[in-house]
Amino acid sequence: LRETGKIWTFYYFVEGAGIITNFVYLFKSFRLTHIYSKQTTALISFSQDVFYFLRVFLVVAAICMVCWLVSFLALGILHQQLPYINYDMMWLFVPFLTYVVGYYMLAKPSLFRIELESAKQHTQEDTFEKILDLPMIPQSNNVEKTPRERLNDTEAQNLKQKLEQMFYDDKIYLEDNLTLFVLAEKLDSSTNNLSWLFNKVYNKTFYDFVNEFRLKEFLNKIENSEHKQKTILALALESGFNSKSTFNKVFKSSMQATPSAYIKSLTTTKVPSYS
Repeated sequence: LRETGKIWTFYYFVEGAGIITNFVYLFKSFRLTHIYSKQTTALISFSQDVFYFLRVFLVVAAICMVCWLVSFLALGILHQQLPYINYDMMWLFVPFLTYVVGYYMLAKPSLFRIELESAKQHTQEDTFEKILDLPMIPQSNNVEKTPRERLNDTEAQNLKQKLEQMFYDDKIYLEDNLTLFVLAEKLDSSTNNLSWLFNKVYNKTFYDFVNEFRLKEFLNKIENSEHKQKTILALALESGFNSKSTFNKVFKSSMQATPSAYIKSLTTTKVPSYS
């Protein structure tokens, strides 16, 4: 019995260490997902469903961890398992989570793909982590870093003119999968130079800059009464948005109304021109 007690105590402390380790990992996962989802606005012009999936998955994992902790404490303090929160329930949760991940990997493989397709074509200087200046485990709450590259007045003005020509004349924002990497290639510049330009000259993220043009394109289509022949989603896709969720997010943020409510209000209010 004494040997059995020693073994039980040993495994109990090992399990406790495992729970602490998992909670630390879970906390870092939440934090890294939050930072990454915010900083991708500097690189892509569309929203990604992977962040919603990750948040839901991490919340469910957190619930499982809390149940595990409660069961662990009950066994150590009360020396008995609780009727509904116990190890049997944990063994049901683990395969369920595994099934959910496997299902979505098969049903929606694009959900797990970060759409930065041009990143691999750049040198090590322009890799994703260096552009974001984001380590694998953030060491500081200050995630806004000053870009390493600088442009003098002449260089900034030249790049600004080329950028605006590409947006106003060529309407590059109509490409729904536009990324900072693609834009840098078309402008024969670097992603760091463009990041500096958006931050210092326009005081906007790449995401906000591109989607403002898309929103204006959509509003012009509404002004031209195209919504009477086409659906709102069709017009949004024609304006460069790649999904309904991205479009609704940008529209509500800028117009403080849903697209349908805005269009409905046009029966009494004239739409302003954005051309």
